[in-house]
This record gives sequence, C-alpha cells and structure tokens, in this order.
Amino acid sequence: MRIAFYKLFIVSLPVLLFACRKDKLMTYNAGDNIYFQYKVGVDSAANQQGFIDDTLDYTFAYSPDNVKDTLFPIPVAVTGEPVNSDRVYKVIVDPHASAVEGTHYEWPALVIHAGRVKDTLYMRFKRTADLRKGKVEMTLHLMPNENFATNLPFILAHSIDTIDVLHLHISLSDVLTAGPDWDIYFASYFGTFSEKKMRLMNEVVGLPLDFWATSSMNSAQVAAATYYATAMGRYLRQQALSGNVIYEADGITPMRMGDDYQ
Repeated sequence: MRIAFYKLFIVSLPVLLFACRKDKLMTYNAGDNIYFQYKVGVDSAANQQGFIDDTLDYTFAYSPDNVKDTLFPIPVAVTGEPVNSDRVYKVIVDPHASAVEGTHYEWPALVIHAGRVKDTLYMRFKRTADLRKGKVEMTLHLMPNENFATNLPFILAHSIDTIDVLHLHISLSDVLTAGPDWDIYFASYFGTFSEKKMRLMNEVVGLPLDFWATSSMNSAQVAAATYYATAMGRYLRQQALSGNVIYEADGITPMRMGDDYQ
C-alpha cells in the first residue's frame, strides 16, 4: 500500500508542479490582461484565503425586511505592472440574462485605479418582489479594450480545477434554501426544511436566518440548535393544544421539528 502511494505521488508530482507553474505564468507573465478574482471560502479569522470561483449566488433571504439593496464587491485583477493613471475596462452582460439592468442591478464605474493591479467592481443588487418567487441570473463577460486584453480564459483554483476568470455567472434571489448540508447537520433538530418554518422560527424563537449556512457545527452551534429546536417544538405543541395547528405552506402538513424535539 505504501509503495502504491509513493508511485501515485511520483506520478502526480509533475502534474502539480505544472499546475503551479501554469498558474504563475498565467497570472504574472501575460501582459496587461484583466480577469475576475472573485473568491469563496475566505475566512480571515481562520487564515483561510479561499479560492477563485466563477459562480456567485446571492440571496437577500438572510437580510432584514428593511434591506432593499446591497453593494456587492467583486474583485477584479490585472496582470502586468501598475500604471500611474486610471484604466477603464469593459464588461458586458449575456443577452439571455433574466436579471434586468436598472431593475435587479446597477453598474458602478468600471475602473482600475492608478497604481493598482487589483480593484473592486461594486455592483448594486436590488431586492425586488419577484426574487421571492425565484432567482434571476446573468453572466458577466470581461471584454478586451484599449487598456486590457483578455488572454486568460482560465486559471487554476486548485491543483486540478480550472476556473473561467473572464466570465462570472451571478444569480440573485430572496428565497431561503436548505443548502447542501441540511440533512447532514440540521434535519435531526429542525426536521424537513421549509422556508415558512425557518421564517416562523426566526420570529418565534430568534433563529438567525443564516444559522444553517455552514459546512460544520461546533459545540456552541449544537447547543444553539438544541435550544431552537426545543423551544420551537414546545411552541408548536402549545399551539396545537389550543386548537391552532401550525401547517406548512401546503395547508395540510403539520409543521414538525426533528424526531427528538416533537
């Protein structure tokens, strides 16, 4: 087994070295090119730098009702050396986008400021009523102009994964979703996911609307989940005993917590 591992490592090493070398060449030795540098998984407190991604999913569902828009930062970077004047760059939106300029989003000035090789595109996302029914989408395309080329179609986010850094797909919504880890961490406390249940728990027991937006649970989160599930289970029982059964959105299914919190 150990011999097999060593063989695998020796075979993989040239690939990894090539990947690192390719990333460096593409990023620093490619002239004046522009690319998106949007990252996910960034956690400064845990010293996690994150990795570049080409998909951005934003929801207003975690925001208070009085929040009507937000400025979302999208990092943009250029190769080559900084210059002592502002440089305008060009972005277009895919013509098939369901997101509408002026309705769902607004543009800022598209500028790499003097002395910089990294800057930020602050897009204003708007919280419209239709986002409660589903998401709208668009894809941003960086285009060449008199200041920048676009000869970096891909960059390596990991040793084996390439990311399209000239295009950024954006989806906007105002809908709460379970996310990929609901069944792993949260279903045992809160039962089957529903937006109605989560919003009611937010009102009744103070469950934060982003409580389940995590890929793990520490001891404090386990204690909090136990409290929220216990308190909400008690509330649902009290309502049922008083003749006010709380149903899910279908009007038929009684709202329930996890099996241990009924």
